[in-house]
Amino acid sequence: MKDEQIIGIGTDIELVKRFEELPFKENKEFYRNIFADEEISECLAKACAPQSFAVRFAGKEAIIKGASAILKLSFKDILIINGGSLPKVVIKDNGHRLRAHVSLSHTKEHALAFAIIVNYNDGGMNGGKNEDCSCQHIHTA
Repeated sequence: MKDEQIIGIGTDIELVKRFEELPFKENKEFYRNIFADEEISECLAKACAPQSFAVRFAGKEAIIKGASAILKLSFKDILIINGGSLPKVVIKDNGHRLRAHVSLSHTKEHALAFAIIVNYNDGGMNGGKNEDCSCQHIHTA
C-alpha cells in the first residue's frame, strides 16, 4: 500500500533575462553552484539555453519552498532532468521519502514552476522515513 501526504506547495517565477545576462561560458562557477553537470549539458543543448536554465532554477526554487516546512534543501540537493514528456526530479537522500510533482513552463521572457511536495509511505514499517536506504530517490512528476 502506498500513502502520500502533501507536505507543501511552492511556486516561483523568474525573468529569463537574468540568465541571458549571465552567459554560461563567462559564468561557469555561478551555474555549477546551482546545477549538476547533467542539467547544464541538457540546458546547453537547447536552442535557447537561458530559458532552460531559468525554468529549472524556478523548479528548484519551487521545490525548496514547498519542502521548507520539514526540510532545508539547497539547489544542489535537487536535480531536474528531461524525463520524456514530464520532468524527472531527483531529491538527494535526506532521511525523508519526498516526491516532487513539478510543472514547468516558460515564454521568451518568463519561466514559471509549480511544485507539490509529498511525503510517501510505500507500505514499509518505517513510517515513511528513509532510514535504511542510502540511495537517491528518483521521482517523476
